[in-house]
Amino acid sequence: MSGTEVVAQVKAHMVPTGRPDIQNLRGAAHDGRAAVFFSLTGYTAGATEYAAAADVALFRFADYSGSITPINDAARRLLLKVLSAEQAAAHRRSILDSHLKRMSEIGWEVEERSDYVAVIVSRQGLGEYPFGCLVTVLSGGLTLV
Repeated sequence: MSGTEVVAQVKAHMVPTGRPDIQNLRGAAHDGRAAVFFSLTGYTAGATEYAAAADVALFRFADYSGSITPINDAARRLLLKVLSAEQAAAHRRSILDSHLKRMSEIGWEVEERSDYVAVIVSRQGLGEYPFGCLVTVLSGGLTLV
């Protein structure tokens, strides 16, 4: 699997994943993308040593539910980065929710909404033409456009 920032591989072999599989993944992610490997049965000592030197994130499936456990430092750093991004997104959503609640209390209506942006409209005092506003939350602050 690959994306703009990551190349990942999943193995469900009944033996630990070896160094050649980790090397192949690193080769596929030669362009600076993160290399992430998921294994059902863990890794050989050679695979973990190579992954540490090549900055390949190793995860092991904890069970068949899809839960994962980070095996090395690269995997733990990646998890912290993802969790930090999710926490920041949750914070931006809560800021937007708070402002939209206050705006609705004074007569504004939400027309469209995403995690970071809302289009709000006031139908009061402008005759047949509603007044619209775009509200966005970036870096923790509120911007009216």
